[in-house]
Amino acid sequence: MRRIKRPTKRVAHTGPRGFEFCQAAAPGAAKRQPTSDDRFLDDDPSDIVIGDRRLEQVLRDSGMRWVIELRQLLASLDYSLLTVKYSERGRRALHPRTVLGLIVYGLCVKQLALRELEQLSVANIGAWWICGGRRLDHSTIGKFVQLHEEVLGQEFVSALAAWVVQRLGLRAGVASIDGTVVESAASRWKLVQAEAAALAAARQAAQGAPDDAAEHQRADAAEQVAR
Repeated sequence: MRRIKRPTKRVAHTGPRGFEFCQAAAPGAAKRQPTSDDRFLDDDPSDIVIGDRRLEQVLRDSGMRWVIELRQLLASLDYSLLTVKYSERGRRALHPRTVLGLIVYGLCVKQLALRELEQLSVANIGAWWICGGRRLDHSTIGKFVQLHEEVLGQEFVSALAAWVVQRLGLRAGVASIDGTVVESAASRWKLVQAEAAALAAARQAAQGAPDDAAEHQRADAAEQVAR
């Protein structure tokens, strides 16, 4: 029987448009990515110097070029779903790229507890590049997770982790990357969300009873349990 060949039509993409990390270009050479929005603090790392060398060169010499490319990759994303949450009034905030970048970097190096992320921003040269040298307090990271919980779900974090590994060509032994990083991204993120929620609940209870020493002790205990 003669086969009838019908013309095919390409259906336009109708899925949800979010960060669009499936369409972002692969990162090239590092370049300045300033924060142009006055609501946010600049997190440009290009002027950070360690000794007599720029941080970028230190990373390259240390076999951490992937961190430079990771920042470039994250800078290519559209953060409008997150930035819409911030007001133009008051003090400038950390750009969502800064905090999300630290979280993704923490996932890559298997340091994702809130205190671990804080410590990375303090003492890890890769995190310095991602955060522009800014120290991120664990409570600030927790508030970020709570503020954007509708967008930053487990499915999103898993997809983002897989995308980063694929786009950067990371392999086992580089940045602690192996198959379990992507496979466990959702469960790891679930723990981060639980930790952030526990921290928020504890602090809210303490604020409701500012003179209650016992309440403050319970808040500190809840934070200790989260850690």
